[in-house]
Amino acid sequence: MADPAGNKSKGVPKRVVPGPRNTIHFDAAQLGQFLDAREKLDPANKAGVANRVFVRWPYRVATVTAKFFHPGGSESSFTVACRNLSAGGIGILHRTFLYKGTKCALLLPDTQGKLVNVPGKVVRCNHVQGTIHELGVEFDEPVRARDFVMMDPFADGFSFENVKPEDLKGTILYLEDSVLDQSLVRHFLRETQMRLLVADTAAAAHEKIAEGVDLILCDYNLGKENGVQFVQALRAEGIATPIIMVTADTSKQTRDAMMNAEANAFISKPLKAQTLFRAIAEFIVVGTSSSAFVSSLPMDHPNRGLLTTFVQQVRDYAKSLEKAVETNAIEQCRTLCLQVGGAAPVMGFDRLALVAKDAERSLEQGSKPAEAGGPLRRLIDSCRKVSDRAA
Repeated sequence: MADPAGNKSKGVPKRVVPGPRNTIHFDAAQLGQFLDAREKLDPANKAGVANRVFVRWPYRVATVTAKFFHPGGSESSFTVACRNLSAGGIGILHRTFLYKGTKCALLLPDTQGKLVNVPGKVVRCNHVQGTIHELGVEFDEPVRARDFVMMDPFADGFSFENVKPEDLKGTILYLEDSVLDQSLVRHFLRETQMRLLVADTAAAAHEKIAEGVDLILCDYNLGKENGVQFVQALRAEGIATPIIMVTADTSKQTRDAMMNAEANAFISKPLKAQTLFRAIAEFIVVGTSSSAFVSSLPMDHPNRGLLTTFVQQVRDYAKSLEKAVETNAIEQCRTLCLQVGGAAPVMGFDRLALVAKDAERSLEQGSKPAEAGGPLRRLIDSCRKVSDRAA
């Protein structure tokens, strides 16, 4: 008989509830041993390959749900094991062969333990041993690897292996009171197509942000001011623009303070050109916040006749959602998120639907819209960037 106090009864074995099993029947320890052996024999999969676009990071998750969409409309769902992840795709281990081009969707746990639906397609299927195959999946849209892989905040954990300066386009604001550092960043960006705005005080930076910027570089130590307070103030205002904090002080005390700033990434001084380029590319190229949302519907699809009307409605939703956030109208915010998320896939805006789902999820904890901040702001920005032009 069970002890009402919760103590274990002698002679009664503890019942073990088995967890989900992947298709190759490896637990986490077995997966680690298998991949260690694989990577000794397969050095090409290590980070640092000169001709690779994205850095690959270990992502040894033993149980990930994968849904595959086969020709003819059939679907199959499996629990698979993962090997590595980059901004552009993921390596997974599966028991059977799959054809190149097979569409799929993966539920990937991020660093906070939340499951993120990431669509993609199989671009590679190699037999490894026995029934084990390694699949290379290319994501439909790049992700940020640091959202899924735990990294030291000051580690060079950016997605691109190498970045050509001429590929960088957009507007960047640099909040820095050192004229020398301002000149250095201006020198680094001379071969890019970036427009650089410079501010030496938080007040001046706010004025520049009103002009419209794609990325903010912010120094931690601003003399009498504090970079952390500046970032916190922006987030409190609902400004979701990506922010990279820069510092020469990487002590634990400073690290702890900066981690509370809600910045998107951190760089330590002295600045290096390629590190800066890779950091910018993380949010200008990998992060698609500055690009328009266009429909994936074929040109002959009957729903395309509704596209112009849909785009105008979504932009109206953005205005309504902004007002609802200002007045903390949580039910109206939730309704608008659901309306956008429900209609967007029908019109070929799957990425917009994911943004809407994230925004709706941010309200599930009962927080006020103004407190939910980032996800709702991203949805408002995304609705304004919906376009009826051809992809």
